[in-house]
Amino acid sequence: MGNEFIPVCLGLFFGGFALAYGGYSLEPTHHFSPILSYVFGGGCVASAIVLAALRIAQPRRFIEAPNPEAVRVPANPNSTDEAGLAHDEIRFDCLPDSPLKAGWQVAYGDAASARWLLASDAPTPGSVLIEMSKGSAIDYRLSPGAALSSRLIFEIKFTETTVLYIRVQLASPDPSRSEEKWIEYVLGKQPPSPTRGYEKDEWTLPVNPRPLPNDWRRFEISLPADVARTWGQQGWTFKCLKVIRLCGTVSISPIRLYSGDDGA
Repeated sequence: MGNEFIPVCLGLFFGGFALAYGGYSLEPTHHFSPILSYVFGGGCVASAIVLAALRIAQPRRFIEAPNPEAVRVPANPNSTDEAGLAHDEIRFDCLPDSPLKAGWQVAYGDAASARWLLASDAPTPGSVLIEMSKGSAIDYRLSPGAALSSRLIFEIKFTETTVLYIRVQLASPDPSRSEEKWIEYVLGKQPPSPTRGYEKDEWTLPVNPRPLPNDWRRFEISLPADVARTWGQQGWTFKCLKVIRLCGTVSISPIRLYSGDDGA
């Protein structure tokens, strides 16, 4: 029973009472009819009382099931269904433990002594402030499933020492050739170019992401497009994502990994 429960109970109770009272009124002149009135009337009143007691003791039995079309189930961040998530977000909710115990690794420098703090001014929950020296960096190597991601979305605050690197596996027109290369992301509007001194391994890609409050910016990285703007000038195409590297002091939100054009 749903919303009709109360009217039904009231109908049974007062209807049964009316039947019983009618039997009482007929008793001086009739013999059989009053008995039927007492039986049916008493049964209706008893049914109403029993139903009310069950409703109070086990209310969920009588609560109408919600319309499944009106229920929205949150997407599972581990699935590949809604929003095209290719893998878990790269999260930082292990604090106060160091994320170096949760997938991040020291790339070089004194990153092992970095300070990991909650970023209180972040526009996205779960963001962290990583305090590292300019000559220090940490890496996050993607699992095989997450490596299939082609789109990254996150919020980040750059400082004077911040550099973001992405290591990608590239494919050439020759299917037998495949190499891993770096793309260095810096703030700016200049055209991309091979990184001076590292021309064989790295391209520098200046970007100007959408600004957010408190000097944060929203990064929406399309790896196939960024590879086309950099290594694509030498005939390479994007194959998969390998490593995310953070250098220097930086504030960053959880990194959401998507496949295709999902997650916009």
